[in-house]
Amino acid sequence: MTGRIHRLIGGGFILSALLSQSAGYAAIAELPALQAAAWYATGGAVALTLWNMRAGRLPKRGMGLGMWWLIVRMAVSDTVISVSFLYSVQELGIGPAAAAVSFGLLMVDGAKFWRHRTTSWGRYKISIRVVALAAILLANEPWNGEATVPGAVAAVISCFCFWNFTVVINKMTRKGLGDQGTTAAMWLSTPAIWGLLLLLWAIEDALSALPWLGRFVSGIAGDTWLPPEQIGLALVAGLFILFIPMLLQVRGSARLSAGDLGLWLLSDSAMAAVVGLIGSGLGLIAASHHPSLLVWAGIAILMIASVFNTLMPDDPPRQGQIT
Repeated sequence: MTGRIHRLIGGGFILSALLSQSAGYAAIAELPALQAAAWYATGGAVALTLWNMRAGRLPKRGMGLGMWWLIVRMAVSDTVISVSFLYSVQELGIGPAAAAVSFGLLMVDGAKFWRHRTTSWGRYKISIRVVALAAILLANEPWNGEATVPGAVAAVISCFCFWNFTVVINKMTRKGLGDQGTTAAMWLSTPAIWGLLLLLWAIEDALSALPWLGRFVSGIAGDTWLPPEQIGLALVAGLFILFIPMLLQVRGSARLSAGDLGLWLLSDSAMAAVVGLIGSGLGLIAASHHPSLLVWAGIAILMIASVFNTLMPDDPPRQGQIT
């Protein structure tokens, strides 16, 4: 029972992180995505550095090559996602893009589950993920989008990056270096995002010759610098999008296996829907598309599946009992 409560608390940390992220994203939803990402990454990186400096958890050279390899992997994923996922949303729509990315999270620890498919534990874990996949399809309604080849490629790349992020942050926390690792990854990814933004602006005229790339650049980078008030908003949003979620995800990941972490991270659509309803109800954000009963059913099923998955131990019981 203690182990189950321990894991459920970890799931609570992840839900809180996703709720914070959704609130931050809602605040900057109208801004050019990549430029906003550069500013909120800056705000999040500075806050995370100051917090961990105060706590004595800044990255150190002696962490080892293995740990630095994980840091580079996380930084690359963060940077690529800032472009690939945004582009897939523009080309496919948020529903199909989110559904495609979900496959990456569902496949975390998939090899382990498949190896134990003949055991009750393995069948349980696989069945939960089949139910979660059905719930994701209901919640995101991917059939409402329009498929394009560039958008599909971007979605596949994003899928791999989300899988990689989940695996990496779990490995960092298992080493007891989650705070140090995520901070170092932010040090690498933030300049890279700024570099991408400036590069796209530099070659915007050349890219405009290709309709799908020109639309991408103008859509996510903007044509000029944001005004000061919007820059300030994006910097503050970085606290909710990166700083708070990173701290919570490290603590949640320490209580969960990589596979369980991936399943909890699928709840981002649920948290976004909650933030949308609360924000529009309070008049803080513009009322937009209201989720249908089918979407809410998918969200509910996904949340229940995450809880039931967490009640099962991380590894197959040696004596065949469920603990």
